[in-house]
Amino acid sequence: MKWDSEKKLEELGEMLEAGRVLLLYHHDTDGICSAALLLRFFPKMKSLPLEGPRLDRKEMKRIASQDADVMIFLDLPVDQEFESLMQLKRKAKLAVIDHHIAERDLSRWGVLHINPRLEKDVYLPTSYMVYKILEKLGKKPSGVKWISCIGVYGDYGMKDCAAFLASCDMGREGMALGSELISAAVTLKGLKGADIALKYLLASEDFSNFSRSNALKAWKAAVSKEFNEIMGHFDGGKELYPDAGLVIYEIRNRLNLTSAVSNRLSELLPDLVVMIRKKHDKGGQGKEWKLSLRCQSGRVNLGLITKKCAEGIGSGGGHKKAAGAVVSDYGKFLARLRAELKRA
Repeated sequence: MKWDSEKKLEELGEMLEAGRVLLLYHHDTDGICSAALLLRFFPKMKSLPLEGPRLDRKEMKRIASQDADVMIFLDLPVDQEFESLMQLKRKAKLAVIDHHIAERDLSRWGVLHINPRLEKDVYLPTSYMVYKILEKLGKKPSGVKWISCIGVYGDYGMKDCAAFLASCDMGREGMALGSELISAAVTLKGLKGADIALKYLLASEDFSNFSRSNALKAWKAAVSKEFNEIMGHFDGGKELYPDAGLVIYEIRNRLNLTSAVSNRLSELLPDLVVMIRKKHDKGGQGKEWKLSLRCQSGRVNLGLITKKCAEGIGSGGGHKKAAGAVVSDYGKFLARLRAELKRA
């Protein structure tokens, strides 16, 4: 069944109008913009940002405390967290609106699963999907198309959504600025920053109003300064594995800039697989590694490789050209990754 079929969207429309609805969204630009679009037209929903699809004990407790009848996951491949998701299904009706490589079709287990990747290999960021869903639900979202365009641009959806972006009057520079403002809020403030950026999107009449936020501009300036310092030390700190076409760079700063740095380096080194690693303290529960992987040429499927390499030591996955992982044993992950890339 098509991701935007009348049957699926009719069911989603009923869920959005239910009593106690919880909107769970990924804390990146695409996830935040997707949430803003839905909340513009369904403002009664509660919203909660998540760092990723991992539904561990802490996240499950956090979600359960919201006491919702309906839970809608945005830009989160929670099909990877099947057992936890089935626990949530006992308490609420579930919908997943996502565009990552799907591990399974959740529709078979009574979850409304909307994902174009279940039909074909196409890259449609969730911000684009939500905009089209709102159109089909008769909500006339043209006045907030700028929000969708920021989300699509920030998630590198330029190729498959080229016509959509071309119809937006912001221009490339405007979309880039919007994405950078949102990313800066998340980088500096984490989940709280995602919530703040969402509130600014909801309160702004248009992009011009949004881009004038003094707080967001100040955060962007602070992040840019830190980012430039990290990039300046790359040549002296990189680890190169020519046999695997892999370059690794560890960052130790306090900000979460792994995704931003990996994006930029992959643009400069499109034929290499770029991996940025950062050690993360779990607060008395040991340490883990947060990894961000990119390959702009698309010569390997990073989403599938990362998921395979993280098996048993953490979680990972994503898209063909961009993926991420959180692992407890970095050495084992690296050995697996090198072996996979040599075989590719």
